[in-house]
Amino acid sequence: MPKPPRSPPVGAGVSAQPDGTGRFRTREEIVTYFDGLELIEPGFETLVHWWPDGPPEHLDPARRLMIGGIGRKPSLPPSPLDAPAPLPCWT
Repeated sequence: MPKPPRSPPVGAGVSAQPDGTGRFRTREEIVTYFDGLELIEPGFETLVHWWPDGPPEHLDPARRLMIGGIGRKPSLPPSPLDAPAPLPCWT
């Protein structure tokens, strides 16, 4: 009985693709891009956690390495400068 083909190591061939001049970053490096932002669910996670019904059955192993998040600027309290200007009063 022939042996099944071996899977390539996770991330193999990713850097060999001509998709630009990027580099791998650690979670700690990437999360700094969200400093000062309020994270929205599911937060800063691997992308497989972003699928509402779970990831596709045959997800490429390299795609399991991708992480991301969505952040928004926190709400600021209302400022007195935001109040409408009083209308002139003619007597």
